[in-house]
Amino acid sequence: LFHWRFIQGYNWRNVRTTFWDFMRHPRIQIPQLFFYSADDRVAQHQLITAHVQYLRSNGVPHVYSKFWKTSRHVQHFRVHRAEYDAEVRVFMRTCIVEWQTQDARRLAARNLTLSHGPIAYSRL
Repeated sequence: LFHWRFIQGYNWRNVRTTFWDFMRHPRIQIPQLFFYSADDRVAQHQLITAHVQYLRSNGVPHVYSKFWKTSRHVQHFRVHRAEYDAEVRVFMRTCIVEWQTQDARRLAARNLTLSHGPIAYSRL
């Protein structure tokens, strides 16, 4: 009952606006991965495609996307397991390399060196 009363009075329009403002103008530059499909009844693939293109054209680094013609909402892994797995592995490698690069830059700026070697991601 408390939960229902809480969400009834919540300004969801403001939440949606804030969410999309954040998505269009991320405050931190991190790799992003989007999975989507043409027959998704919840997420419109045209909007996601436009959003991915917007991010790329505005200099957001490492924006990855995978589009399928057939795959219902949140069913991508179940329907396209091998492709999904391969995309996630590439994405995770990118994240690790990006993290190591940023870590090295921060340390170099403070005249320090890495005390650990690169993270092993051969299992990814």
